[in-house]
Amino acid sequence: MIQFKLLLAIFSFLVGTSSAQTDAPSPAQIAERSSMVFQEAIELIESDRAAALDKIEESISLMESLISEHGIENASIHFNIANAYALAERYGRAVEHYHLALAQDPTDQEVADNLDYIRTRVPDQLGPPLNRSRTRTALDAIPMRVRVWVPVVLLLAMWGMLIARAVLRERDRRHADPTLVDEGRIAPIPLWPVWVLASLALISASTIAFDLLWPAPTMGVVVDAPAVARQGPSEGAYDPAFTRPVSPGVEFRVLEIRDGIDAPGQWVLGEFSDERRAWFRRGSVSLIGS
Repeated sequence: MIQFKLLLAIFSFLVGTSSAQTDAPSPAQIAERSSMVFQEAIELIESDRAAALDKIEESISLMESLISEHGIENASIHFNIANAYALAERYGRAVEHYHLALAQDPTDQEVADNLDYIRTRVPDQLGPPLNRSRTRTALDAIPMRVRVWVPVVLLLAMWGMLIARAVLRERDRRHADPTLVDEGRIAPIPLWPVWVLASLALISASTIAFDLLWPAPTMGVVVDAPAVARQGPSEGAYDPAFTRPVSPGVEFRVLEIRDGIDAPGQWVLGEFSDERRAWFRRGSVSLIGS
């Protein structure tokens, strides 16, 4: 059963200041209202589908207002929006928002499981699912600011240890018994922690280099309606790439975006997991990670 993640605690800190300045509903009230409307849609989906779809649209609109009007965006909001689209069988938008949720929290297994399930509802899949590698998932789970500051802190600690070691060695040398000739015995701070800190700093910095050399690919998904994929960026000059339009929810990697040949508007070159390629009109697909 598809359920909402309310996370009212996240929004509760906004309630006091928001209600004091305006009569508009607070983010917590919007999230609660959206969840309630979504539950009503679930109850109606079998008996009155038209009414259920209206409530789904209301629930989605409320959740999207948290992003557009209140600047609150997290994995739970996109997860809720994706679930609502999934209930309405709008699989293209559901896949889009599951990907957006994973971009916010790559480690959320519930989101990944829901995405895998919705993929089974999408016809015309062109090859196996396009999932992130384990390396990419692990890196994306660590905020960039953490990956920047960790090597800086480690290097500062390393140099601080080296300076302290030099100072202490000099102090001990001056006060040492002149009959002691084994200078190796005068080592208040050993070298191995310095090498450990240097190694950890190098490993941490390498994750940033990995992002620069192998950035996460932009993903695309067909949304809202079947899209005609073509062999080139033009409707007049190129034939369709497939015998029928591509279903909403089909995913691909974005290789190129360019202006059309014979008409205004952009075209997107996508590569599917079976290595076939095709061009889509920009308005028929949604790009994730661009």
